[in-house]
Amino acid sequence: AKLKRLKMATTAHPIVLLCVLFFIPSSLSLSENCTCAQFCNKTCAPTNAGTPESLVVYRLTPANVTELADKNTGDAGGDLGFLLIKLNSFASCAHEELDTEECFLAYKPTIRRFYVDVDGRWGPYMRCNPLQFPGNQDMIHVDTRHFGCFPWHGRPPTPWIQPDHAPTSCPDLAYCAGLMNRSVGRDPALHHAYDPSHPQIASYFGGSWYSTTSMAECGPGRHPGDGMQPYCSWKLTENTSSQAINATCMLNKILPPIKSNGAPCFETCGTSQECYFRCIDEGVMGSAALRTPRNIPPINKSMMINIWEEAFQDPSRGGCPPL
Repeated sequence: AKLKRLKMATTAHPIVLLCVLFFIPSSLSLSENCTCAQFCNKTCAPTNAGTPESLVVYRLTPANVTELADKNTGDAGGDLGFLLIKLNSFASCAHEELDTEECFLAYKPTIRRFYVDVDGRWGPYMRCNPLQFPGNQDMIHVDTRHFGCFPWHGRPPTPWIQPDHAPTSCPDLAYCAGLMNRSVGRDPALHHAYDPSHPQIASYFGGSWYSTTSMAECGPGRHPGDGMQPYCSWKLTENTSSQAINATCMLNKILPPIKSNGAPCFETCGTSQECYFRCIDEGVMGSAALRTPRNIPPINKSMMINIWEEAFQDPSRGGCPPL
């Protein structure tokens, strides 16, 4: 996912190799995120003995994209931060740009909630984006009917195969390619913990981002980490369905407390859009992090995450209307 600014809130991101899974002693701790080198050295998922769990994940997504396979999601804090960085990135997206990699999320944007079971053996986070239209190699226009997941270097085919010529610290390319495509990836939001000395709004809420490849999805009669082959690591929780709400409704809930907290900044903006989005950052992370003299405190993280989660309640309880 790239950066540009959202206009909806002025009212106010092969070869299938069957592998034997190797387990490491429980005394070795799983790092906060799993790098390719750690993964291939068998010091993180799915080579560590994870514990299956159920997650609630969210996705800022165009209205026509409703599935979880080959997609990125976040927990409440992770997707809240993601929505806020997209606010700061989509404002210049014109209607004719809504089929581009920069702007596709701005097409009828919704926020969709999923319940998903995972094996708990976290692998490296992969970026999952729409692919180019067949025969179109301009690397700009994308087809949101077809997504693929791949690591952070380049844009290989999907499922991902490590190119022979690509630089890598992985000692066994075949082992790594096979397992990465069959793992649920996880990273801290924006790929690192929040650092007030280098403030980034996407990581402020301390959430996680996930990648769920189509190859890793468990089919009928299977469940994550069941030991059967081919290995699978995630599945939509039985007897649940995804729920979508309009992203504008969500913004109408999360922006007022940000504006209230950051009022001394917003009062200086007039009609400046640049100032408005800068004040969103300051209204969330506070004046000290942004190095301004206004004495705005950081906003309460738990309060904002609660607002996010409550937006999915029944409208009779103050939630957004489901789509």
